Amino acid sequence: MLEPVAEYARALEGVRDVIQIPSLDRKIRDVLCAFSLKHRGYDLLVLPFPAPRWQYAAIASAIRATRTVLHDYGGASRLLAARAGATLVPLRGEPGVEENQRLALAAGLAASAEVENTISSIREAAMSGAHTGAINLH
Repeated sequence: MLEPVAEYARALEGVRDVIQIPSLDRKIRDVLCAFSLKHRGYDLLVLPFPAPRWQYAAIASAIRATRTVLHDYGGASRLLAARAGATLVPLRGEPGVEENQRLALAAGLAASAEVENTISSIREAAMSGAHTGAINLH
């Protein structure tokens, strides 16, 4: 999980634990990490956007939280999520923070004022045509 996504998750009310597994670069370590998390007995697991690889859904399934919420990426991800009884949230092609906000809402988590302000700022920037990090010179 990228650090900005972890920060967003920590800002949600009711979130007590944010676990980051670095980009599935060490598969054996990642699987062992997932099985060790299984024993913590989580009530809720939210797999944040973006997580399109089926391996993310496999790890989320292995953790066996009471409830799992993730985006519907189709294919093997969908099959693994369905096997785990996960709530699948359709993708809309929105900015990442908005996709993650929809996951949080599907999970029943309320956003803090800080998160709501960030989302409002992103919407305003999109409406005005501004896009941070991209400058075109003609």
